[in-house]
Amino acid sequence: MGHRAGGRRRARRGPAGRRPAAQGRHGLRPRRAVLRLGGHAGRHHRGVALAAAGPETRALVAVPCADAAAGCEAIAALFAAGVQAAAIELVDGGALRAARAAFPVPAALPDGAGFLVVVELDGAPAEVQRLVGEVREAVAPAAMDPYAATGAAELEALARWRDGVSWAVTGVLGAKLSEDVVVPVDRIAGLLAAAEAIGGRHGLPVCTWGHAGDGNLHVSFLLHPGSDDAHGRARLAGGELHAEAVALGGSISGEHGIGHVKRDELGLALGPAGLRVHRAIKDALDPKGLFNPGKKG
Repeated sequence: MGHRAGGRRRARRGPAGRRPAAQGRHGLRPRRAVLRLGGHAGRHHRGVALAAAGPETRALVAVPCADAAAGCEAIAALFAAGVQAAAIELVDGGALRAARAAFPVPAALPDGAGFLVVVELDGAPAEVQRLVGEVREAVAPAAMDPYAATGAAELEALARWRDGVSWAVTGVLGAKLSEDVVVPVDRIAGLLAAAEAIGGRHGLPVCTWGHAGDGNLHVSFLLHPGSDDAHGRARLAGGELHAEAVALGGSISGEHGIGHVKRDELGLALGPAGLRVHRAIKDALDPKGLFNPGKKG
């Protein structure tokens, strides 16, 4: 049962964020036995989703910065100040340029902004108002001029713009190869620099955006559709990026999983000992390889 445990709202509430949580599950074991986990499990091999109440009030604070260094400084300042943000998003210079060219930014961003941090806040009205002030104070040394969206129309417009960044980036050349790496939050700057260097070595423009609240970044290498040469270079660049993420203390996937595409790199993510344990557990639970076959490299 997928419950979207990753994503942008891990900053405040942990892996499940505001998504519904599963209290219990039924599942099939290889010999058709029903496996029950937790209580109040639903029938027909499904879990029971517990929907949490939504926040009373929300705000989005757009924090424009001159460059990636200033943006990462602003992110670090938010953590150092203990701001209880529901989400902290980042959009690097390349992605910001692409998105601004595709459609207007619904916020008063200075022309010189080369990096954007978007902070989501929620709670009671007085709490959100206080948090907006905390964000402004924390990022003041690094930011250019923060903009707070609090009205329903402003919130929807800014959230829709952020959700459209991926489409805008794809439109720059017509295609992209996106990676889903994760590093400790204090090493985001290192990964951003590494991504730019890797793209430069392979002759590929790079755009990065993602969830600064947990260090899960979507690094995209841009390419022309139908170019086998560019696609090959992008695959090589992706492999180098994976190695860099692991070297920085992170992993090759923070949200989307291993699947078929990264199965040959599972050992890079887990290490030799971790891979042996992983396969031993898989073999014990699924000796015939019936469940999710072909994904373990």
